[in-house]
Amino acid sequence: MKRGFTLIELMVYIALLSIVILIAGRVYSDSTAFRLKTQGMLMATEEATKVGVLLQEDLASMGTKSWKVQSVSVDSFVVENLVYMDPDNSVEASIDSSSFYLRHLDDRDSIAFRRIEYNPDGTFLAVQEIEWVLKTDSSLWRACRTLHGTASSTCPSGDSPFAVLMANGVAQFSLTPGQFEAEPDTLFPADPSDGFRLISRLDASNLVNLHVSPSEGAPTVTLSNFARNFDPITGSPDLSSRFANEVYVADASSNSGNWSSLCKEFHFEAGETYSIRFNLPYQNNPIQMFRPELDHMAIGIRSKDEGNPIETMTDFLFYPPQSDSAKSRQKLDLYFNEDVSACVAFTFAFYSPVAHMGAMAIHNLYVIHEKQGEYEFHDMYSESSFAKTQKKKIKAFKLDLRVSKRGETGMTEVTIPVKNNGQKASSTLGS
Repeated sequence: MKRGFTLIELMVYIALLSIVILIAGRVYSDSTAFRLKTQGMLMATEEATKVGVLLQEDLASMGTKSWKVQSVSVDSFVVENLVYMDPDNSVEASIDSSSFYLRHLDDRDSIAFRRIEYNPDGTFLAVQEIEWVLKTDSSLWRACRTLHGTASSTCPSGDSPFAVLMANGVAQFSLTPGQFEAEPDTLFPADPSDGFRLISRLDASNLVNLHVSPSEGAPTVTLSNFARNFDPITGSPDLSSRFANEVYVADASSNSGNWSSLCKEFHFEAGETYSIRFNLPYQNNPIQMFRPELDHMAIGIRSKDEGNPIETMTDFLFYPPQSDSAKSRQKLDLYFNEDVSACVAFTFAFYSPVAHMGAMAIHNLYVIHEKQGEYEFHDMYSESSFAKTQKKKIKAFKLDLRVSKRGETGMTEVTIPVKNNGQKASSTLGS
C-alpha cells in the first residue's frame, strides 16, 4: 500500500514551488525590463546618430559659394552673393559675410544657413536656404527653400519651404558656434620687409619669359610682357600653341639660378590647413581688358623637381580689380590629406586681344599655417550680442543632440567643421 503526502509535506512542497515560481517570475520580469530598456536605448542612440550624420552633411555645405563656368581657355568661376546673409550693408558694424543665422536657446536651438546646390558637372543649380528647427513638441524638422536658380519639389521657391520630420522625442538640440583658437603662423616671407621674388620658368615649349620687376624681389613685384594667344588677322583666339607664363615664388635675393633651384619649397603637413594670401592693387592699364571667359590667371602649388601640379590640389583662379575701390585681397586655402612638399607658382595665359599688353602688381604675398586644430566655442552665443562682422570667423559648430525613446536617451556629441562659412569672395567673372 502506497503512502501519500502528509499535510506538512504538501505545504512545504507548495512553499518551495512558490519560491521557485517567484524567482523565475522576477528573473523573467527583470530580463524583459532589461530587454525593453536596451531596445529603447538602442533605438534612441540609432536615431540620434542618424540625425547627427544628416546634420553633419548639411552643415558641411554651409557657405559653398562658387561655381564654375566652362570657357575657351580655362574653367572660370562665379560667386553667388545670396549665399551671404548681409555682405553689403551700408552700416559697417552690420555687415554679415557669414552664411548662417542661429537662434541659440537652452536645449532648443534652430539654425538657418545658405549654400549652393550643384549639378553633377560642378555647375550651378540653385542657392538654397536650409533650416533645422526643434519644436516645442520635441519634434525636429528640416526645411529647404530655393532662393535663386532651379527649384525642385523637395526644395521649392517662395516662402513655403518643404519640411521633413527628422526625429520625434528630441530632448535637446544644441549648436554652439566656434572659431579657431590659435593665431596663424607666417611661414613666408621670414621678414615681410624683404618681400618675395618671382622667377620665370622657361623649360617647356609653350612657356614664355615674363618681365619681372624688381628681379631680385620686393614687397611689391610687377609683371608685364605676358604671353599672347590671339590672332589679329582672324580676330579670334589662337589655340594652336597655348603660350603661357609661369613664375615661381622664391626668397627675395639676387642669387643666380633657375626656377627649380631657387623656388621656395614648403613642407605642408597632413591634416593641417594653410593659406596663400596676396593683394592685387588696381592698375589703370590694358590689364583691365582681361576677359574671364577667355583669359587665365591662377596660383597653385607645383613639385620642385618637375613643376607638376599636385594631384587633387586645384589652382585658385583670380582676376585683376576693375576699379580702385574693388577688393584687392586674394586668399587660397589649402588642406592636405598627406604630407606634401611643393613650391608656389603663378600661371598666366591670355586669349583676348589687349590684356596681355598690360602690367599687374602683386603685393604682400604670404604663406600662412592656419593652425586650425582647436576651436574656441561661444557657449553664450546670441545673434543680438555677437558682432555681425565676426560671424564670418565661425568655422565649426559643436552639436549636442539627445533623443528619448521608451524612457531611454541616446546622444550624439560631435564637432562639425564649416570651413566654407566666411569672408566674402570675388568672382572671376565680376559682379
